[in-house]
Amino acid sequence: MSIPRAYRTHKNPQPAMVGVVGILTLIFGVTIGEHVETWFTVVGSILVISSHLLNRQSLKRTSISMAQLAQ
Repeated sequence: MSIPRAYRTHKNPQPAMVGVVGILTLIFGVTIGEHVETWFTVVGSILVISSHLLNRQSLKRTSISMAQLAQ
């Protein structure tokens, strides 16, 4: 749960929003059916990965390391 904790530090809502869309895409892919499940899984996974990268960039801009955030 690094994104909620990091949000309190950098105040950038974009990583959380992208992450939520990614998770919803993953859930939608599982429920919609087999013929498109793979595509939704790939897109949802890319969105979740992107949210973590955006989160990391936001923390770097505020000069806070992940180690400091974990304390």
